Amino acid sequence: PYNLVHFISKDKRVGKGFAEQIETKFKSKLYLQNKIKNVGEIFIQPIYNKNKLFHLITKNIFSSKPTLDSVTTCLI
Repeated sequence: PYNLVHFISKDKRVGKGFAEQIETKFKSKLYLQNKIKNVGEIFIQPIYNKNKLFHLITKNIFSSKPTLDSVTTCLI
């Protein structure tokens, strides 16, 4: 299986680049619409053929940068 992983903010805003491509292809904003989690947690979105898209919440707001601690918390 081919799984995808990317970082998102708690506010679930999407910018350009990879996040924008993820949104276009998998409609992640719709999937995440009413779901609430905190920094350090993960959303797992089912995609094609039993594959998964892992949304790692690594920051509170879109404009901030993820920290090594928040990424580590998601992965542990």
